[in-house]
Amino acid sequence: MSAVPNAPENIDFSAGVSNNYSVLRHGRSVANDQNVIVSDPRFGLENFGLTNTGQLQVNTMLQHRWKQISTVTIVLASDFLRTRETATIVAGQLQLEIQLSPLLRERYFGDWEGLSCDHYLGVWQQDAVDPMVSRDQVESVAAVANRMQTLIWQTEQQYQNEHVLLVSHGDPLQILLTAMAGENLRQHRAIPKLQTAELRVLPVTLSQ
Repeated sequence: MSAVPNAPENIDFSAGVSNNYSVLRHGRSVANDQNVIVSDPRFGLENFGLTNTGQLQVNTMLQHRWKQISTVTIVLASDFLRTRETATIVAGQLQLEIQLSPLLRERYFGDWEGLSCDHYLGVWQQDAVDPMVSRDQVESVAAVANRMQTLIWQTEQQYQNEHVLLVSHGDPLQILLTAMAGENLRQHRAIPKLQTAELRVLPVTLSQ
């Protein structure tokens, strides 16, 4: 998907959106199995793809949620290997092409790259204190929300009345779900955790 220049600094969807959006977290990946953080494009673009279990999860989701997924007309995905492979399975069933966007990439976890996923907890605790702050070179919640919402804004400029599927990663999707529901970004881990290969409708809070 080509970038749309001049996205507004403060993106506002309070008047609604013209497309329907669903979000899908990638299936279980090699990084999940190894319990390591893989957020750097140098490692995630070509490595740490889906496991056999992850592929099965995506196919099972398609069977169980076909009524919802079958109406998808556009598939946008993070260009990381695990999300590309997830999107490929889905798009193959829908006979659609995948459009890749770096805006949907994993949240960058800075100094914790390649280390145990146990380090997520400390990051999330800091998120709950101040979503604007970046520590240990971790991408802030606010920065993730901005790029994810920029992707929505770009899509709104290009399409109308489509059902758009966003294939991305756990933290970016948790943050996007929180932002689009009009909730405080500090609470992004308070909403139910997206499981691997879980499909959800993206909420949009409208002005009253």
